[in-house]
Amino acid sequence: AALKASGHSTSEDAGSQRIASFLIIAEVALTLVLLSGAGLLIRSVNRFGSAPLGFEAEGLLTSRIQLPQAAYAKPEQRIRFYSNLLDQLRSTREVEEATLSTALPTGGTGPVAVMAVEGKPDPGPDRTVDSGMQTISSEYFRVMRLPLKEGRFFDDRDRADSEQVVIVNEALVARYFPGEDPIGRHVRPFDGPETESPWLRIVGIVGNEKRTAVASEMSWTDTPVLYRPWPQDTRLSGVLLFRVRQAGLPVISLIQRASGDPSVSVGEIETMTHAVEKILAYPRFRAAVLAAFATLALVLAVVGLYGVLSRLVARRTHEIGIRIALGATRGQVVRMVAKQGLRLTVTGIIFGLASVWGLTRLLRALLYGVSAMNSANLILTTLVLLCSAGIATLIPARRATRIDPTVALRDE
Repeated sequence: AALKASGHSTSEDAGSQRIASFLIIAEVALTLVLLSGAGLLIRSVNRFGSAPLGFEAEGLLTSRIQLPQAAYAKPEQRIRFYSNLLDQLRSTREVEEATLSTALPTGGTGPVAVMAVEGKPDPGPDRTVDSGMQTISSEYFRVMRLPLKEGRFFDDRDRADSEQVVIVNEALVARYFPGEDPIGRHVRPFDGPETESPWLRIVGIVGNEKRTAVASEMSWTDTPVLYRPWPQDTRLSGVLLFRVRQAGLPVISLIQRASGDPSVSVGEIETMTHAVEKILAYPRFRAAVLAAFATLALVLAVVGLYGVLSRLVARRTHEIGIRIALGATRGQVVRMVAKQGLRLTVTGIIFGLASVWGLTRLLRALLYGVSAMNSANLILTTLVLLCSAGIATLIPARRATRIDPTVALRDE
């Protein structure tokens, strides 16, 4: 009877205690959701950044070259310029190897189209555009370290006036030649029944380069690609890709000297690894922001739980004093306080786990190589919350064991 009387509180205290408990449960649930989301995004970014790209980005430098239209209006002028530029660069002791492309690796491929295959029905009008076209110089695959799977690379046979040829990647073979040998077959971009594009003979198959997907931010895709030789599809602008023997060289001036034409525009030098880092920049920022909010929510939940339990101990000082006077051990007192903290934490975790399901549906498009309902992530998040709640509970619980029964009863 004494314990019940001493534990009685006014309706106002009981109401405020219920509100505080509800807020703690909500904070714990929100913290679980934010921690789970941050964990998924961090793991996803790490896997996205470490995914094999199909080519060797380390040590690869890039720079965009733009020729003036007036001076290089004819294709043969462009072919001659770029051929001389590559020859001059390769002849220097600073440059190990160099090549040209119309597109940066990991980015787009330039023109996209549906492919028609000679001997097969033309694509239907509802066929989705699924293939890219990229014009390259003959050394491209060697510079990029892209493996040749079958056939040959481009060489001096592939001139502007020779047979039109292409090299395709494995993704295009899988898309248009499943179970077939494409070497020697002919393809062309399909613009409709009246298309006049020339047939292109496939002379080689190479591995896939990973590229970003327009429709999905966190995704590397194996886009079907047709590679054209530079002499047969030359352009005014191109991306110079090269490797140097020593870092820190004045590469821009080196390119300008090699070009021999001051009217040619030479873009800034960028490492391929930096280009990949730029792709990862926003996903990393997003993960960091969510992690910061999750950390703040965790701190608020811990502080709130500590405050609620401290107030509980203060309100039940008389009751705890009587329990100690009647022989309650320190362990029993600690368990009594910890039970209250554990009840609030577990209730919040249950509500949080139910909310995580809804969050993962929103995050699914932002994940790479990680399941939205990743059990390891949920277990780790729950353990972090339980450990943090244990720390928040420990101080009020230890304070309760130090209550002097004589003082508690006299104050009452």
